[in-house]
Amino acid sequence: MSGTPTIEDARWYLLGEFGVPHKHLRTLEERLDADYAVDCYGYAQFSDLTDLRLRAVASDQLLRTVNAIGDNVLAACLHQERIAQLVGGGRSLPRGPDAVAVLRGSTEIDIGLTGFFGALPSALDCLAAVAIGVCRLPRSITKADINHLDSLAPKLHATGTAAQRQAWDDVAALVARHRALLPAGWFDWLMAMRNLMTHRARQERILLQQTIEDGRPQLAVVTDTPSDVTDTWRFDLHLRKRPSLPDMQEFTRAGALADLWMKEPAADTLPALLLLVGELIDGVAEQLLVVWEQAEATPSDFPAPAAKWALESEPGPSFDGITGAASAFRPHVGLSHSQLRRRLELAERVLRDTRSRVRGGS
Repeated sequence: MSGTPTIEDARWYLLGEFGVPHKHLRTLEERLDADYAVDCYGYAQFSDLTDLRLRAVASDQLLRTVNAIGDNVLAACLHQERIAQLVGGGRSLPRGPDAVAVLRGSTEIDIGLTGFFGALPSALDCLAAVAIGVCRLPRSITKADINHLDSLAPKLHATGTAAQRQAWDDVAALVARHRALLPAGWFDWLMAMRNLMTHRARQERILLQQTIEDGRPQLAVVTDTPSDVTDTWRFDLHLRKRPSLPDMQEFTRAGALADLWMKEPAADTLPALLLLVGELIDGVAEQLLVVWEQAEATPSDFPAPAAKWALESEPGPSFDGITGAASAFRPHVGLSHSQLRRRLELAERVLRDTRSRVRGGS
């Protein structure tokens, strides 16, 4: 990068450094950012949403969620980098009586794994939300799940126009093709790992001793300056093959104990998953840009599902902090942040125009 990069430039630069495909995701994000306009209450393509607040909220969700795809992928990259620092070159066995240090090291690995397997599936769920918005899928944007891009039930499928149904089918087929790529089962395993790290008791981890490479000395030679041979031993973290099964169910299955863990170390598994997910996201982003342009050319072919996108009931939880201490709250927004400035301007416009309509109708 030359000159002073923006935050957006820095994100794409870092994703490139990690080798994650993002060309089409970047193009889609920049297009959605450019099309977001205060005068249109968000996106002109959503003009059939006559409720101005709903149009503004749906537009804002689409804009922020396409940003969140890259943010989540980058978070996964940084967690993968931390895991590589902790175990990538092989880890020596913990020694000595310092149990606190041992526990801290183990917990750091847990933090990295939890972050990675949280962020990467979250990027896919955000992709689903963007697809719902761009293709006007009859699904909730706020509760989107990557599995919502599977083929729709016939009743829901029939609610779309011919152009919409084709777009929905094309996206579903593309996601299915990526999910079916080798190695078989990678997508379901990734989702199972997310559920394990987020909702379940941790499975027992294992560090397996690295195989001594051919040609390396395999004898411990005693000299007048002896050293502990265990100082040179290194152990790799291996992830479990079936993260959806509880430990005891696995331990009581027939078969070899070694079948519980992946043959490859985690330091090899995580970067490969990043690439698979990156390719899926970028492929779908390319297709979504085509749909967005098609909907711009023929907006009547892509009506928004207003009922499915309806705003949730308000207010939410009443929680207002722990201490209850009052303090002056004076938010300040730097004018250099173009997107946030436009979003706040739109919010102000919606509030003003909504009040005007209420007064005019009373």
